Amino acid sequence: MKNRRAFRERLEATLLKTKEEENEVFLGLMGLDGLKKVNDVYGHREGDRYISTFSSLLRRVLRPTEIAERIGGDEFAVIFTQCSRQYAQQTIRQLQQQLKEASLSLNFIMRVSAGLIAIESWIETDIDTLLSIADEAMYKQEYRHYRQVRAVIRERDYKGFCGKMAHF
Repeated sequence: MKNRRAFRERLEATLLKTKEEENEVFLGLMGLDGLKKVNDVYGHREGDRYISTFSSLLRRVLRPTEIAERIGGDEFAVIFTQCSRQYAQQTIRQLQQQLKEASLSLNFIMRVSAGLIAIESWIETDIDTLLSIADEAMYKQEYRHYRQVRAVIRERDYKGFCGKMAHF
């Protein structure tokens, strides 16, 4: 996919720059939970509304130094630079909260699962591995959201860490 390739190139360039500056970068992958179901039940117009609402909120919460891209149907990626882990986590939580609030007037809940990994300047690994680790963190949260809905459990704020992965 064209967007995924462009994002990979931006990530690679950012990592090269980070290595020179010996900084840490955070990679966040986000997936819109239930987008396919929204399309199937409410139609593609509502699915498009879901995507555009999320995109708008994403642009609003990010600083100009962050790089964000839609990399697939329901997947978005963000490169957080010049910030702490706490800032990246707080930004994602803020985005999740705003998306939840934006869905109050709709027939469905908009929710985003996110995986966040730290990429330190000394790490020697390829882009595919980094994306795969962030993807795994995102899918773990999506699975938790799915289990919550099925079990009708009240909503919780997941903050656990698993190695370098943060689950929200």
